[in-house]
Amino acid sequence: EGDVNCVVWDASLVLAKYLETMCQSKPDFLSGVRVLELGSGLGVVGLTAATLGAQVTLTDLPEALPLLRINITENKSKIA
Repeated sequence: EGDVNCVVWDASLVLAKYLETMCQSKPDFLSGVRVLELGSGLGVVGLTAATLGAQVTLTDLPEALPLLRINITENKSKIA
């Protein structure tokens, strides 16, 4: 049964695309930046930031963590 933890929100996609675009025009935009994402959900924004060079800490409520952990594991090879 789905909940807000199982949704990729439009705002997440927009912010992830913004970060990608900024890093294309300024490659060191996120390099070494520390990011704390509260309410990470599926981790779209945080994982995007991590793949672009940020040091990211993802957080959420306990019931959201199983899917978040799966996404981290599945994308670990892409993280700098």
